[in-house]
Order: sequence, then C-alpha cells, then structure tokens
Amino acid sequence: MAKINVFASTALPRLPHQAAYLDAFHRSLRDAGEDVEWVQGGYQACDIAVVYGYPKPDSRSAWACRAVYAQHTGPVVIVESPFLGRTPYIEKNGIRAFIRRIRGKRNLVDQHLYSRIGIDGAFQDDADFCNAGSPADRWNLLSREFCLELRPYRTTGSHVLIVGQKPGDASLRGCNIVDWMINTVTEVRRYTDRPIVVRAHPAALPTDFPKMKKACGANRNVQLDIPPTGTINDALRDCWTAVTYSSSAAINALLNGTPAISMLPASMAWPVTDHDLSKVENPTLHEREQWLYDLCYAQWSVEETARGMVWARLRDKLLQKLNQ
Repeated sequence: MAKINVFASTALPRLPHQAAYLDAFHRSLRDAGEDVEWVQGGYQACDIAVVYGYPKPDSRSAWACRAVYAQHTGPVVIVESPFLGRTPYIEKNGIRAFIRRIRGKRNLVDQHLYSRIGIDGAFQDDADFCNAGSPADRWNLLSREFCLELRPYRTTGSHVLIVGQKPGDASLRGCNIVDWMINTVTEVRRYTDRPIVVRAHPAALPTDFPKMKKACGANRNVQLDIPPTGTINDALRDCWTAVTYSSSAAINALLNGTPAISMLPASMAWPVTDHDLSKVENPTLHEREQWLYDLCYAQWSVEETARGMVWARLRDKLLQKLNQ
C-alpha cells in the first residue's frame, strides 16, 4: 500500500480555505482505507505527497511547500486556486490591508468555493487532472451555481484587450509581466489599428504603474486601465480579441464569446486559443465545449473532496505513476 502524506504546513494560516481542502483530502483518504498521515512541519518521506500550492520562481512560496518540492521524488497531488467562479476584490480595511499599503502593495482577496486539484502540476502543460473527455454534467452544475453562460462568438467588437497578471505568479514561469505588457502593446500595434486597452491585474504593484503609463502611453490610441476599474468582464465588453500571457482571463473571454490569444502553454485556455499576435485581427474561433467540460472536472468543492470524488478520479493514475 502506498504511503501518502498530507503536508498541513503548505497551507497558509491567513487563508483558511487552504487548510480546509487539505483536511478534506486527508479525510477522504482515511475513509478510503489508505495509509495516510497528516504531517505538520517539514518534509517526511512518503510515496505520494499532497500539498496546497505550486512553488513560485522566487522566495515568496511557503517554506513548507518549497521543502516538499525540493525533497520529494514521487507523485504530488497539488491543490490550487480554481478557474471558474472566482470573485477577487481589493481589501481596503483591516491591519493586513494597511501593512500592504505601507509596503506599496494591494491586498487581493478571493473567495475560493472550489479549487483545482491535479497530479504533478497546476497548469495546462504540467498537470494531469484525469479529466480528458469529460461529460457536460459538471458544466451544467457550475454554470448554474455561478450564473455562467457560454456565449456564441461575437461578430463585432472595437478594441483589443491586453490583460496583465499578478507579478511573480507561478503561471508566469519567471516572466516579467510588466515588460511583457509594454512589449505586447508595440507588437499588437503592428497588426491592427484598433484601440488597445491595457488592463493591469488587480494585485499589480502600484510602483510599476508609472513605468507602464509612460511606456504604453507613448503608443497611439492606447487606453490604460491602470489600476483596473471594474471587473475583467467589464473590460471584455465590446472587445474584439483578448491577449494574455498565461492568465485565466482567457477563460472569461472565451465564455463571453471573445476569441483569445495566449502566449504560454501553461494557460488553461491554451488548447482553444491562438498563440501568435499576428492573429489579433482574424482570430481562430475554436470549438470550446469539450474543453469547457474538461475544465469543470479539474476543480472541486471542499465537500466533494471530502466525499472522495477527487481521490476516486486520481487514484489509479497515481498508483500507475508509482509503478513506472
């Protein structure tokens, strides 16, 4: 029987949903009769590790998470933030928000009613969510819960939207998102005369705003949404094409009927987007339905996790990887 450790310390204390997911996964393993241990503190040897979080390329990752990734040689079950149903906002009150303002940062808060759970990764190009060819039932469930709709591709639109991301996010794979946004404005202008809207991420660093405004403002017919006003769906209104690096905003765009471009295979929208900025005027209208069904089978609620639905889906693939 495989030895499974759930590393409790990979959950950040200030984000209680992270511990809730690890606890739910631990309970599901225990109820299934698996050899599982709830581990506080540093890494302890095991066959399968369960963690919350994907290590970032800098030192901001939790120490416990970094320790597991550095020492563990077997499969890892990774719990991370979801793709659908997110409602991020900037917290303006409280001690944490005050401290982050002093440090020149913005305190982004998000509700996590679901989390993605996969094997050996958290993104399109490295994770196995065991979800290929999924049925439509889960999309029907989540679309009702979050009032989502897969709209037909639009036939009109005025502007090109360039979407920023949270600096240092793991999905960037080390890319400087500010430099990418600045360079992308210039590159997109080579292929279209449409207005360009540059939208920073809600958690973008205020210290980056002057550089972005100076560089992007030098290009003609460019509107800066820095810091961003409204939601990503507000920015997508009347948008012809959305341009992203690896942002999940491409998912919002596709749901809204706006074609998208993604530039890194880590993007969860990679299979149904273009990857060349020269396509900005004539983007491909990819079939989205099966991709969306699969996406819904990559994220789960705490209750579903505790009931063993996730473990039942991942177990065979994990044991197969152990025996390779």
